[in-house]
Amino acid sequence: FSFQRLFLKPFEKIMCNSKSTETKDLILRCIEIMIKACANNIHSGWRSIFAIFEVAAYQEAFDIADISFDIIEQLVTYQFHLLIFDFVELMNTLVAFVSCSHTS
Repeated sequence: FSFQRLFLKPFEKIMCNSKSTETKDLILRCIEIMIKACANNIHSGWRSIFAIFEVAAYQEAFDIADISFDIIEQLVTYQFHLLIFDFVELMNTLVAFVSCSHTS
């Protein structure tokens, strides 16, 4: 039951290793579209999605962190019921945003 997590793992690896802001932006936009299109069907994929958001939180480029935080904000506001089984990963991601250099 971990197909989604394995499917999304390359996105996480690229997000970690890419130096291109455009590539990271594209990954976040793809994840955002996946969430909007089929959030109700995401199960094991949330862990990888939150890992991608956590990597984005620590990026030097504020735009990348901002896009990621906006997606999380929408998720928490409108689809929180889908996240309760991955609550720890959600909290770890939010802690990453609080502790990153972009917060003042």
